Amino acid sequence: MKKMIITLLGTCLVLYAAAAMAADQTVVPNHIQRKAATKFSDVYGKGAGPNQAVTADLLSSWLNHRDANIRAWACYALGEVKSPAYAEQLRAMLADQDADVVRLAAKALGKIQDNEAVVVLSEIMLDQRYCCNVRCAAACSLGMIGDGRAMPALCTACKDGNSRIAANAAKSKLRLASSK
Repeated sequence: MKKMIITLLGTCLVLYAAAAMAADQTVVPNHIQRKAATKFSDVYGKGAGPNQAVTADLLSSWLNHRDANIRAWACYALGEVKSPAYAEQLRAMLADQDADVVRLAAKALGKIQDNEAVVVLSEIMLDQRYCCNVRCAAACSLGMIGDGRAMPALCTACKDGNSRIAANAAKSKLRLASSK
């Protein structure tokens, strides 16, 4: 009974956030956005929900929202769904102006294991214009994807002056080497 009530509350939270975002309200509290994305993945992310495609499609429509927080949490939630159907849209989000959107899109592409994102993620990881968090997310995602084309970029990033980027690149490089 308790689990059913929690799931029901989570679903209500998703519906509240969906209604607010669909109405294009920009004053959706951050904690509501985070909980909606988290609840979405908890309830439907394991492929058990009959409404998964509809809800994921709604989330994918939020990728074009004018509020960067909504775009970022849509990227996060689509990463939790792990459906290759949204990979192209997530790759497009790597060009977003907001660092959190790019970071969460990179992570989502890693979870999806999108081979088509390897070149762009490699470029982002090596580009000093991106912040450390974005570059680290790109490095981690390259390891999750497991495509050997990332190895030269990972080797270069292992020598990066930023120790966090070098460490993440080294972990991904080991992951790639052990997957062969």
